[in-house]
Amino acid sequence: MLVPRMAHIGLLARSVDDLALFAGAFDGRLADLEPIAHPPRIGLVWGPGWETASADALAALGRLVEGLPATVAAVELPSDFDTAIEVVHGLLDAHLAYRFGSSPEETFHSFCPPLQQGIVAGRALSATNYLTLEAIAD
Repeated sequence: MLVPRMAHIGLLARSVDDLALFAGAFDGRLADLEPIAHPPRIGLVWGPGWETASADALAALGRLVEGLPATVAAVELPSDFDTAIEVVHGLLDAHLAYRFGSSPEETFHSFCPPLQQGIVAGRALSATNYLTLEAIAD
């Protein structure tokens, strides 16, 4: 786990029935889910970063949402989340520098450019800035 605070444990499946089958192996109470009495409601979060999504990706998401048998409502995040991308990248860079920053020069140059850039950025991050990012993430 590279950045433990950003790791999420969960199950993914193609359907609720498949999810119930898989989850039921861990906890028998999850194997027999009751049918949903009403159409589900889904919140679609429009947070930071959506402006970087390609038009094709946004169109595909739109088609997916239109085809869902659910009520979908747009959810706007509070302004506390405006810096979420910078916080996540800063924490990731710090952990990349911690994990890979002491690699020999030859190994460092074998890394892909984004990894190299993250390591360099993480090395430049001060302890004070790192703690600030941690506090914002909290």
